[in-house]
Amino acid sequence: MRVKILSYQAPPDAPPLAWLRERGCEVLVEPGWPGMSEDELIARVDGCDAVCCGTEPFTRRVIAALPRLKTIARTGVGFNSIDLDAAEEHGVVVTVTPGANRHAVADHAFGLLIMLARRIPQNQRMVAGGEWRRVVGRDVYGKTLGIVGVGNIGKEMARRAAGFRMDLLGHDIVLDETFAQGVGLRYVALDELLRCADFITLHVPRTAATYHLIGVEELALVRPTAHLINTARGGIVDEAALHAALVEGRLAGAALDVSEHEPDFASPLMQLDNVIWTPHVAGITDESRLACLAAACRNAWAVLSGEGRFDPVRPGDEG
Repeated sequence: MRVKILSYQAPPDAPPLAWLRERGCEVLVEPGWPGMSEDELIARVDGCDAVCCGTEPFTRRVIAALPRLKTIARTGVGFNSIDLDAAEEHGVVVTVTPGANRHAVADHAFGLLIMLARRIPQNQRMVAGGEWRRVVGRDVYGKTLGIVGVGNIGKEMARRAAGFRMDLLGHDIVLDETFAQGVGLRYVALDELLRCADFITLHVPRTAATYHLIGVEELALVRPTAHLINTARGGIVDEAALHAALVEGRLAGAALDVSEHEPDFASPLMQLDNVIWTPHVAGITDESRLACLAAACRNAWAVLSGEGRFDPVRPGDEG
C-alpha cells in the first residue's frame, strides 16, 4: 500500500510515518500547499492508495483522475477543499482528526483573550516606538467567559478559564451536563451569553446554521466593555457588523485567527487598533502537528486495512 504525505506537518522521520512503514506501507513525503493546482495535485498523488493532506484542492476532477486512491485523510477537521460527493461516487473515504489539536487552539484562544484584556499589543507598540507610556487594561481573573460551542476545544477553554476563577457560560446544541458540573459551567441561550459575558470565544464549525451566527442583532446585545475571540472558522462572524460595533464603541475589542476570505489584507478590520490578527495559526504547534499527523495516519491505515476505527465525513456534513 502506497501512502502519500502532503501535509506540511510531516518531517520524513516523524514517528507516525515510521508507524505506517512498520505495517508494510510505502510512505512518500512530498509537501503540498493549499493553492496548488489540480494538475500538480494529481501528479503528486497518482498511483497512491491513500493521502494524508492539509487543505489541498481535492476537486471532482482531481478525484476522478486518481483511480487507485481509496482514502483522503485530512490532518485537521475542515474539509471544504474536498468534493465529498465526488469522493463518495468514486469510493474514496474522507476522514478528519477531531480533537487532535484542541490543546493548541485553546492555548492560542486563551492567549488572545489575555492579550485583549491587558492590551498587550498596544503596550508593545508603544515601547517598540520609543514611548514609555502605559495603556491600562482589565483583569481576566473573576470575569465572565461565554463559550459558544462547548465541544473538544470549548471544553479545553473552560478548563483553562476555571484556573482564572472565571464564571463560565456555555451555549451549544449538545449539553454535556456532567462536564458542566465538573468545571462550574452553566448552559444558557445565546442571547443571554452575549448580554452577560465579558469575553466571548467561538468554537463552532462553519455550517449553514452558524454562518454569520454573530451578526448585527447579536452584537447589539454585547456589553461595550466585552471582547470577542474567533479561532474557529471565518464566516461565523459578520465582519462588517463587527467592524461597525468596534468603530462605534459597542464592543471593546476582537481577536481573530480566521476571516471569511483568507488572507484579507483589504479588510477594514485590519486597520483597527483594538483588533488582534493571527494568520489561522491557532491549531498549529510542533506538538499538534504530530498529533494531527498521527491521527490521519491511523485513519488512513484503518481504511486501507479494515482494522480499527476512523473518523469519516460524508456528503451533507458541514465543516
